Amino acid sequence: MRLPALGSPKPAVVNDFSMPCPSIDTLQAWASPRVLKNRHQITEHVANCRKCSQRLVDWQLPLSQRAAVTTQDTGSFPDSADALTGQTLGKYEIFEQVGRGSAGIVYRGQHSTTGRIVAIKVLAPKHATTVNLRHWQRESRLVARISHPHVIQILDADRTEAFEYIVFEWLGGGSLSNRINRSPLQPQMIATLLEQIASGCEALHSHNILHLDIKPNNILLDDQLNAKLADFGISRSMSETISEETTQIVGTPGFMSPEQEGLVKGAINVTSDVYGIGAVLYAMLTGVHVPLRSTDSQTTRQADKHPFPNLDGKTPQADGLEAICRKCLELAPSARYQSAGEIAAAARCILETTAWAPNSGPAEGPTPSKHYGLKLALLVAIPCSLLILANMMPSSVPPAQLVGQPSNALPAGHTAPPMPPAQSPTELTMTTPASSLAIQQERVRRRISELGGSLAREYADELVLYLNDSQVTDEDLKSLSVFPELTVAFLQNTQVSIEGLMSLPPKVNHLSLGQTDLSEADFARLATRQKIEVIFLTGSQIDDRKVAALCQFGQLAEITLQGTSLTDQAIDSLMRCRSLSGLVLNNNTALSAAALSRLAELPLLQYLHLGGTGVDESTLSAIVEKCDLIEIGLSGCTGINDNALAKLENCESLHTLFLDSCRISDAGILSLSALPELTRIYVRDNKDLDFAKLREKLPPDIQLISKW
Repeated sequence: MRLPALGSPKPAVVNDFSMPCPSIDTLQAWASPRVLKNRHQITEHVANCRKCSQRLVDWQLPLSQRAAVTTQDTGSFPDSADALTGQTLGKYEIFEQVGRGSAGIVYRGQHSTTGRIVAIKVLAPKHATTVNLRHWQRESRLVARISHPHVIQILDADRTEAFEYIVFEWLGGGSLSNRINRSPLQPQMIATLLEQIASGCEALHSHNILHLDIKPNNILLDDQLNAKLADFGISRSMSETISEETTQIVGTPGFMSPEQEGLVKGAINVTSDVYGIGAVLYAMLTGVHVPLRSTDSQTTRQADKHPFPNLDGKTPQADGLEAICRKCLELAPSARYQSAGEIAAAARCILETTAWAPNSGPAEGPTPSKHYGLKLALLVAIPCSLLILANMMPSSVPPAQLVGQPSNALPAGHTAPPMPPAQSPTELTMTTPASSLAIQQERVRRRISELGGSLAREYADELVLYLNDSQVTDEDLKSLSVFPELTVAFLQNTQVSIEGLMSLPPKVNHLSLGQTDLSEADFARLATRQKIEVIFLTGSQIDDRKVAALCQFGQLAEITLQGTSLTDQAIDSLMRCRSLSGLVLNNNTALSAAALSRLAELPLLQYLHLGGTGVDESTLSAIVEKCDLIEIGLSGCTGINDNALAKLENCESLHTLFLDSCRISDAGILSLSALPELTRIYVRDNKDLDFAKLREKLPPDIQLISKW
């Protein structure tokens, strides 16, 4: 089969309903890999014709044919949901319908108070089955804990008497599927989009999430055509077992991996998403999905019996993209890239070693990575693998192991050599040669090392700063402008001021400050950094007023307030953060059980630590009833006993439980044996427990941790 040449013109797309509804035979031919002169016309028609979309479902065509609609999901939706246009849903005004699926509908709307334009995904009552609700809740739960420029941001999730809905950021560029169908993509735009998609996927994997349905229709574009991964309805946590024996096909043929289809043996893991990225790259290069073959039992990729179709690349850059594509689409998972980060690095290699011609891409397009105008001869002179290695700094120690560890801070009174003033990120990326930038970055790294800290690249596109317990200064923080990709800063127990914190690179969204002397006004100013979503604070100097200042805009997703001086009034401030998924309130002894019960109103809460607080049986019951908790900490809570543990028996999402120094018995622990996701129970300093007996009776996949 001969595929379209990269950059070759496509047939004009006929919009709307300018062609009559095709016959069943034509639809079947369209859904197969056969070459059709009017394929793009049929695609556009099916995407916009509700009748034909429903016919595909009603006729019960093979999965590959029903799933081949890449421009819009098919399905019907009840009239009551259609009637939402022009109405108010919770605190959102509904403007217009912009998308439709088999169980949900997407609207463009506006927050009635802030005026922010948003996308609102509504689940119809008719489709609120147990399975659909589980997928719906999983989507909101998984997305809420991720903050990444190439993963769609969830803003809110709530329900009314009639509807469940999730609120996302509004992206005005449509789907990648629509962009592919509109006109051919040029190599520079393909490489840039590939890097963004792979970076977003690597961010998911760093949070132990598998997407499992990466396809052009699930990649949305903003107004500058930057890509963001979306639609997590069938995503899974890596802690969920997805074995080789799984027989149910979940995904979209033409984009899902062979192991998802059951074509090859192998566990479904990060390499399954790597295949999906490769399939999207294939679609960007050729304009069609990976060829399919229909059998009586399933739909499979042709690559097992036929050679991979030749792509008509006309440039060295296209050849490089094709090589990436082929490696992603290897039938054996072990032969593919072993992480999405490797794909992102390979795409950056192409971007950064190419002297792109002024007309190499469309006038509009995604924001490219930094290009330094190197000659194309460099592609031959320097192996791409060396360039990839030069851009990656893998860390062997995860952040969780480094937080709180003593650092090699400078001795008292010792001052490291001052750093020269750094240029702004804009100046560096626009006017400074790559060698000059590298020199400045090396100087800053040396200074960080002298302070006893480090810079670690936790995954391909994000950089983490560790400077806990150091003598870091505001000037040191300002010098970090040479690392615009910095996203996380650990600055516990340092003397930095609000001026230094505000000078951090704009992508920083995670701050760990520990003990800090920041004032209420400083926290109010820090809250204006809209990117800040995760913050860690400890110490008695943190009070209700400072928390109120920090939470004034409600943008925080994870907050640690450990050993602080909070009263029940602080709960009012925390309730503004409707996207809050993680909350630590350990050792806030003044918080009452009644106030803590209000945390049940946070719809996305998953990680909750209330050690040493007044939480009791009724508090736990209220929270567990409404929140899908994955991890809960109850260590040192005098109100927690066997009766309180019984309230957790319906918490099916619970993965980790902290019960150190609690008044519980063997019977209370064993009552949790049936929880399907439970893997770890911490029971240190519980002398009344018979650990040998418990380990014998507990399921083997539940780990009982009894020592510090």
